[in-house]
Amino acid sequence: MGTEGCKRSKEIGSVVSMSWTIPHKIADILNKGSDNAGIDREGALNLMRLELHARETYALMETANRLSREQFNGKGENHFI
Repeated sequence: MGTEGCKRSKEIGSVVSMSWTIPHKIADILNKGSDNAGIDREGALNLMRLELHARETYALMETANRLSREQFNGKGENHFI
């Protein structure tokens, strides 16, 4: 996947708070998820196909982290050693 597409800003409430560009296709999927609109099978498969260290993957992780923290009052996952 290329880096052309949707430039994300640090606006509050935006799906991705990073300031780099991700493809519109991925940004649209993340926006749907953030809006609780759900994503379709094709969208889910597109997210599953992302390269591990791609910007799009980091955008997905940031979106998931933000939504989780919104849902659970800022709490994150705890890992104990």
